[in-house]
Amino acid sequence: MSSRTKSKPTPERRLTSPAVTSLSSSTIAVGAEEISTSQEPDHNILTSSSSSPAVVNAEITRLHKELVAATKSNKIHSSKISRLESEAKTLRASITKLTSEKKEIQSKKDEKSNVLLQENNSLKSKFSAAQKELVRLRRRNEELESATGGIIKGGKSETQTTDVESLRNELKQVQNANKNLKTEMKKLSTDYEQAKQQTDEYKRQVMKMEKECNVLKENNKKLTAEKNRIEREHKDSRQQIDHLTSRNQHLVQKSISLGAEKNKLKSDLYSQQDEYVQLRQTNRKLASEKNSLKRRSGTFNIRIDPTAPLTKDSVIKSDNSSSRTISEIEDTTTVIELENARNEIDELRNQISIIQNDGKTLTEANQQLTKDKNQLEITIKECQERIEQLVSHNKQLIDELENLKATNQQSEINRSSREVELSAKMQELTTLNSQMQEEISNLRQDYESVKDNNTLLISKNEHWENTVTELRERIEQLTSRNQQLREESNKLTTQYGERVNYSNTREKQLNSRIMELEQLNKQLLDQINLSNRERDSFKQNYSQFEREIHDCRELIDRLSSQNQHLMDECNSKYTTPPGSDSSRNASNAIVQMSGDLSLKVTELQQQNEELSKKLTDMKRERDDAKGKLIVCTAKMQAQIKELKKEASQYRFTLASRTDLTAV
Repeated sequence: MSSRTKSKPTPERRLTSPAVTSLSSSTIAVGAEEISTSQEPDHNILTSSSSSPAVVNAEITRLHKELVAATKSNKIHSSKISRLESEAKTLRASITKLTSEKKEIQSKKDEKSNVLLQENNSLKSKFSAAQKELVRLRRRNEELESATGGIIKGGKSETQTTDVESLRNELKQVQNANKNLKTEMKKLSTDYEQAKQQTDEYKRQVMKMEKECNVLKENNKKLTAEKNRIEREHKDSRQQIDHLTSRNQHLVQKSISLGAEKNKLKSDLYSQQDEYVQLRQTNRKLASEKNSLKRRSGTFNIRIDPTAPLTKDSVIKSDNSSSRTISEIEDTTTVIELENARNEIDELRNQISIIQNDGKTLTEANQQLTKDKNQLEITIKECQERIEQLVSHNKQLIDELENLKATNQQSEINRSSREVELSAKMQELTTLNSQMQEEISNLRQDYESVKDNNTLLISKNEHWENTVTELRERIEQLTSRNQQLREESNKLTTQYGERVNYSNTREKQLNSRIMELEQLNKQLLDQINLSNRERDSFKQNYSQFEREIHDCRELIDRLSSQNQHLMDECNSKYTTPPGSDSSRNASNAIVQMSGDLSLKVTELQQQNEELSKKLTDMKRERDDAKGKLIVCTAKMQAQIKELKKEASQYRFTLASRTDLTAV
């Protein structure tokens, strides 16, 4: 029994062979470099056991194209996020503008409050002057009344009458002046109420602006929350893409390892094919020798055994219990090994169907990823609509602020004109009424309330200024971080471009190697088909040759038995006394027959010796062919080691490239 039949390869040894590892690494490198996608996945790529590495590479390219599309969508999401950040910056700028406008309004309000305080002080001074004038007029009135009374009590003269009339005229003038002062005081009170109403309206407008500022703050918070949510979704989608890429690489490695196992089985079949070719040659030689034996032996009654099995343990025995040779048993073991190889090929097909199911799950995961992408696009559109609504709302607020500014300017113009009129009227006033005291007390209360409101507004403005400074610092930090990231991305893009150029050149070389391997694969498949056909014909011829050898042995046994029988008869006849001529003739014929039979037996022995010599020569040729095959396999293993080194280098470049794509 040969060494090939003794050491049958196990699946573990086939999985860890250098040919498998080198082929898997090279095909992984080529598949990962050729990555680019199609929209519809091909589910029937790994169904047949004869799927070439090019088909697996096409599947890998399709998956990598999907990965590139996902990265593009991630870039689009990042651009949208940057656009949202710019819009948030514009909103922050608008908020700062509103705060500055609020400060201006507050400063104007403070100026107006100071003007009102000055007016109150002037009114107080004028009121005190009017009170003094009123006291003086009362005293004058009392003096005039006393003077008129004394004149009435005393006698009347012309001078006294003239003085009385003049005093009465002065009294009438004073009374008229008092009436005019009362009317002017009423007008002042009405003007004061109007000014108070205007200040209340101004306070309402300020409160409205504060509410609008709060609304803008809430909108800004919502925008930041939306931005954070989009960033989280972006990170989740990136993690899903990384998971799918790792899954794809795992499936590709699995399919490539199975393809390598298939190639190793094919190489085993090719080695067995060489042995079958040698056995076919020996079969032809034996058939020619059998035909020569037939021609020499003549027409004999040959019996064929059609029910003889061709197994390892069964042995066809002749009448004298002669067994097969060792070479025949070896041929049966090769047939059994072929059946085992077929069973292993069926197992590989089952594993390939499992890989196909994994590919289907991968396509379903890719479809789920596209659905998630569509959902992300819908959410981004909703965010854009919300941002547009906020921008329109901000525009409305800005328009309302401009309208408020215009109304404030108009009210200031009206107020300035009214103040001029009041100042002109206040110069004409000489006396004031007691009602002004009540109005002054009310004004003091209003002033205290306005002062409290001013303190609250000042505290709110300080808080707002602190928040604005914090936002500015945060914006500066973000801008510096963005600049650093841009510089790093530029460096990475340059490195990525260099590695891509190197990987493209390496990809072309590996593609040419793969084309050569595919051509060799096709040639080996053709040779396998030829060897299978030759093996079938060899089996038929070999079985027929065994039957003929068996029949020849039976014929030799029959002739030997007949010869023995004739020898016995001759001996019995030679022992009897000599008889007639007919007995002598019969004995002579028997002697001649025995001589002929002995000659035939010697010829058959010589032919058997020649056949044994030919078998030894065929065994020697087979051993030489095995040595040549070992040399060829050593050369192939050296080439496979070189390919393995190149694949490891390429795998390193591919790993760096995948790291760059993830970044």
